[in-house]
Amino acid sequence: MRMSRSLGSRHGRPACLRRLPGFAAVAGLLAALAFGGGRASAQVSLFDPRFEEVRKASVTWDNRPGPSRQVVDMVCLVPDLPTFFEAVAAWDEAHYFPVLIDDVELTFKFLRAFRPARIVRYPSKAAAIPPDKVWEKAVAAVGKAWSSGNVPADRIPRGDAPPASLGPTPPGVVVSTPDSPSLAGAVALAAGRFQPLLKWETPKHFADVIPEGEARDLSLSLDALVSGCVPRYDALGDDCDFVTLAGDYPYRYTANNQSNAFDDLILRSARTGSRWAFAGRIMGDPVQSAYRAMCSLFLSPSTALMYNTYQEKEPPWSQYAMTRAAAVLGKVLPVTHRSGPRAGLAGWHQTFDPVNRFGLVVLNSHGNPTTFHLEAGPGQTADIPESGPAVVLMIHSFSADMPTDPDTIAGRWLANGAYAFYGSMNEPYLHAFRTPGLASSFLAENLPVVVSQRQTSGEAAAQPWRLVYFGDPLYRLKPLPADAGRTASWGPVDGWRSYGEYLPPAPNAAEGLRLNWALKAAIFRLQTGTAPRQKTDLPGTLLGIARDRLEPPFRPLYDDLLADTLFQAGRTAELIDRLSRIPPAERSPAVRRHLETAQTAALQRAASTNNFRQALSLWGDVIRARGSRDFARVFTERVGRLADTPVKRAEWQSRLRASQRANADPDNAAVIEAELKRVGEQRKGER
Repeated sequence: MRMSRSLGSRHGRPACLRRLPGFAAVAGLLAALAFGGGRASAQVSLFDPRFEEVRKASVTWDNRPGPSRQVVDMVCLVPDLPTFFEAVAAWDEAHYFPVLIDDVELTFKFLRAFRPARIVRYPSKAAAIPPDKVWEKAVAAVGKAWSSGNVPADRIPRGDAPPASLGPTPPGVVVSTPDSPSLAGAVALAAGRFQPLLKWETPKHFADVIPEGEARDLSLSLDALVSGCVPRYDALGDDCDFVTLAGDYPYRYTANNQSNAFDDLILRSARTGSRWAFAGRIMGDPVQSAYRAMCSLFLSPSTALMYNTYQEKEPPWSQYAMTRAAAVLGKVLPVTHRSGPRAGLAGWHQTFDPVNRFGLVVLNSHGNPTTFHLEAGPGQTADIPESGPAVVLMIHSFSADMPTDPDTIAGRWLANGAYAFYGSMNEPYLHAFRTPGLASSFLAENLPVVVSQRQTSGEAAAQPWRLVYFGDPLYRLKPLPADAGRTASWGPVDGWRSYGEYLPPAPNAAEGLRLNWALKAAIFRLQTGTAPRQKTDLPGTLLGIARDRLEPPFRPLYDDLLADTLFQAGRTAELIDRLSRIPPAERSPAVRRHLETAQTAALQRAASTNNFRQALSLWGDVIRARGSRDFARVFTERVGRLADTPVKRAEWQSRLRASQRANADPDNAAVIEAELKRVGEQRKGER
């Protein structure tokens, strides 16, 4: 017998509609068992007696922020990983600044949020690093980032050991490998948080599903690695309470024929199973991992959104409403609360379109890896908005089923700009999540985000389970006092060249020249230290460039810059027009993602005005190309709901048949067939 209610189903059917075996007869008993003998309502703050261990440990964390550092008010852009190492190594124990690897989409998101006085290029390009020297260079960059430039080479701290000379530093370590795609993020978090960078190489990897015994052996090997660097490590409140995984490490292990989260099995006492540290996982290639690390080091959310889709009024669902959570968190930062009729599909798009600008997003729903329940929905991956840098906390089944896949919920949030995400990689059942009220009370005390979400001893789901946290485990909503604020000037970097303002090329200049100018102009305008002297119509310039006349290597840059510019300007109709012209076979994953987001938002606008013709036009583009998982099906269902009169249904049936005969993507044939059958059944009584 299951002990709590499910949050979702792989078949997309809201689990709250399914009755568990014998549930009606024992509902009260199950609620009591799942929520600790009926004490869920007492779990309202950090000062509950069961959280004494965490509360005491938090005092230690607060007293170990590391040396006071000033943020230099600039962002440094670099072309590659070797140069990234050199730029990070330019930090010292008292100064640091964001470093990003060139990428239009993620770089621009960060720049808008950070708003630097200057944006600079690193003065030179570093030489390529031989594969057998990568780890040595990474560790050296971390150590150099902890010492000033006038320190003799033999006195520079080792980057793979705690910097004892710097006093109390954060109680964490970062583990990675020389060949990890996420090594850039590992170096940044180790250097930025004064944490040792340790090499942990495992025989199994992210894609492997390993048995529990093998997972426990790997956990013991991690314990041994940490203990070799930090002898006092195996209890909360000691010298290692946070571990960042930044490598190709296992994600799933099997226990009782079910998949559980490897990240929640590790960092526990082999004797008692109690947690001695909290894990966070940094993922992505060098560009993505560097972005996520820099967001964690240098950004704090200025607004929060609490989005409650639960309509049930009885426990346990009612305990996951967000009214109290919004009030608690509202004492720390401005909160927008959506619930009831305002939390349906229309409310979703009214809240988010064209770009999510909330720095913290807390959601509850139920569904599967690609869909989430919304009234008049369901919501689908493509409903997830383009986003500025954000922390996303989601109570939902399977949201993190495959976080590397942008066709799934966690994968799409991360691809669209989130730098931290907490969710479930398998069916967790509702009680596995802390209630929003309790989690918000931890956040309001400015505990690390992962600590606010992870259950510990005395809670219902404290055992190794199915929830995962992607992001820096030391990340808090607000910086600690050791952050000394920004400084406009720091001698070692004052001479680095900032982006300047250039006259635009002639309208008939080559496409590549105009694109190069548009890119530099866009970057220049994201600086706050220099006001533009000339008016620039950046959207017009980009729309005036013929994509097919660009050299193929420059087309992805153009696509990303066009998408960023038009989303920010709210000109999504023009974006849909331009991206739809790209032949489906030539669309990059990013183009497809941007196009789906824009098409889905446009369909919702058409639905809000009952514009069936506009919906049909959008559908014609969607059905011709292969999209993300479930995209064509959900899009088709929404268009079908707009065919709400006999005349519209006849037109819809005709369009479906025409697409069957014409150029629909073969993968969408089953979607068309299913909708034709449904509409045919509706029309039988209309003839």
